[in-house]
Amino acid sequence: MRFFSRASNARTLSLVLHIDVGLGGARAALVEHGGASTPSMPFTSTHSEKVPRKGKDGLLSASLLSLRESIDDVISFIQRENKAGRPKKIGAIYAILAAPYYLSHTALIKYKEEKSFVVTPALVSNILHGYRKHSDKDREDESEEILGNAPITVADKIIGMRLNGYHTGSPYGKKAITLDLSVFKTEVAGEAVLGIEREIKKRFALPVIFESLSLAVYVALRGTISFNPNFLFIVVGNEVTEVSLVRDHMLLKTISFPFGKFSLIRHVAREVGEPEEMAISSISLHGVDGLHTVGAGKIEAALQTAAKTWAPFFEKGLVSLSDRSAVPHSVYLVADPDVGKAFQGFLTSDGYVSQSLVPTGFAIELVDVEKAKSIMHFGPEASCDPILCLEGLFAVSTKLPLHTRGT
Repeated sequence: MRFFSRASNARTLSLVLHIDVGLGGARAALVEHGGASTPSMPFTSTHSEKVPRKGKDGLLSASLLSLRESIDDVISFIQRENKAGRPKKIGAIYAILAAPYYLSHTALIKYKEEKSFVVTPALVSNILHGYRKHSDKDREDESEEILGNAPITVADKIIGMRLNGYHTGSPYGKKAITLDLSVFKTEVAGEAVLGIEREIKKRFALPVIFESLSLAVYVALRGTISFNPNFLFIVVGNEVTEVSLVRDHMLLKTISFPFGKFSLIRHVAREVGEPEEMAISSISLHGVDGLHTVGAGKIEAALQTAAKTWAPFFEKGLVSLSDRSAVPHSVYLVADPDVGKAFQGFLTSDGYVSQSLVPTGFAIELVDVEKAKSIMHFGPEASCDPILCLEGLFAVSTKLPLHTRGT
């Protein structure tokens, strides 16, 4: 049964769904644009299901069950608000996908003429058509290897333009000699897209806007937090870490590797011989000023060995990113509050590649609970989740052309 809110005076909200197929989890958040004020997030929900069987099918089925439960929580919240005389309705739905069930690619396309030309939508369309005609075939094998035989393109859009080397948000009608386009394309495993759409459309008669976590975070950071045109941002997911390079306001490249939040928790639990539920608390409390926990030395040693596991992946990623451009020293780190400090410590550990590519060291800004509270108002039924916060900011502030599937 599909859910509708018929109140004519209902406040319109965006529904943001964060789906982690790699773990069997989903989060949901309602977000409202604040106009001139701070955006607000009145409600959030988080679910994670045990994977019933091994393999991709088991992970996807667990994720879809988590998604179903999160959507039901959202509907229950709106129904309570309606009964209390505070009517709300959903106007847009964003499905934000965490790695590794998507493959994103950023292309920097350069166009030049001997004489100045006027930038028009038709010119840009022709440039993109010529690029895609020659590049799509080269990426088919990689897409099928990672995503299966039927990947679906959920986003293919321009995320930045430069005229004569200068970034601009309003290029059309202007003259230039050189035009640089930053184009972001995301493909997702077909069964994941269709399964997610099926669960959402059981409840809502609205199109679903799919996006990758890396682009959603980039847009939120670029528009809200970062005024530096050159930076790295690192998003620590449940099973995967994503590292992205931004140069001259353009997202150039994203790489990912298989070590995330729950990878750390399992590692610490094994090293200190305690259940994973206790390891989460130990990691979160470790390093808190004035707090000395039992077994703090063991936790410190476990975090050091975890850093030695995470660092080689990161260092290899830096080498890959440096193929495109010099590596900036400014870093924004996005992680759940209970592991944010630990991963921040990983970035300060010694590494030959890091020292050679960024000899002055990284200037790290942790996008934590306090940062989230400074850019989003959280209601009493919402947890202060930095990742959902950034995804919510993307949903209410993006000016990118949106790719929707169906109605």
